[in-house]
Amino acid sequence: MKKIIIIRGIPGAGKTTLATRLEGELNGMGISCVHHEADQYFAEDPRRYLPTKAGAVYDWVIGKTRESIQHFDVVIVSNMNIHVYDVYKYVAIADESRAENIVFRLDSDYGNVHGVKPSVIKSSKSDFE
Repeated sequence: MKKIIIIRGIPGAGKTTLATRLEGELNGMGISCVHHEADQYFAEDPRRYLPTKAGAVYDWVIGKTRESIQHFDVVIVSNMNIHVYDVYKYVAIADESRAENIVFRLDSDYGNVHGVKPSVIKSSKSDFE
């Protein structure tokens, strides 16, 4: 059965690290797997970065997830998904695709490697559901 794995947590929780390791392990076992996150949107074209474009970024990840579940056994999504309702979009894609959804909530603090401002991290901690 296809799976969408949703990894959520504040900046520095280890989402990217876990997703990257899991993707490598699964692909190494012959299970086709791909990982999507908001940072990839900016990596494709760094000129895209504007904090006001958060909606476009998440729409991009949702679109990549919807497309990828048609071609891969496992799709891993590692975004903050601060609010529980943020996860529902990915659960809906899983339901539409008859895929299982698995949600990991990371509460660790390994340090921020993506350059997120401390004020954003503090706000994320207080808003995280």
